[in-house]
Amino acid sequence: MLLLSVLLLVIVLHLFCRSRQGQNSTVEEQCRRCGKTVAADDLLCNGCHTLLQNHCPTCGRAKGAEHHFCPWCGAEQFMEQHHA
Repeated sequence: MLLLSVLLLVIVLHLFCRSRQGQNSTVEEQCRRCGKTVAADDLLCNGCHTLLQNHCPTCGRAKGAEHHFCPWCGAEQFMEQHHA
C-alpha cells in the first residue's frame, strides 16, 4: 500500500513538473544596440555589453536605461548629456 502511494505521488509530481515546463515566464527583449535576444531583467547585453538597465539612486531598484523617472518610486532620473 505504501509503495502504491509513493508511486502515485511520483506520477502526480512528474505531471505537475511537465505542465510547468510550458509556462516558462522568462520575458525576452531585443538589445537596442545589437539586436541580440536578452532576458528582460538582464542588466547588460551578453553580445555587445550595452547597459540595459540602471539602478535608481533614490530607491536602488533596477529601471530601464531609457526611463526619465523611476517606475518604482517616481524619482526623476537625470540623464547625462554628452556635448559634441
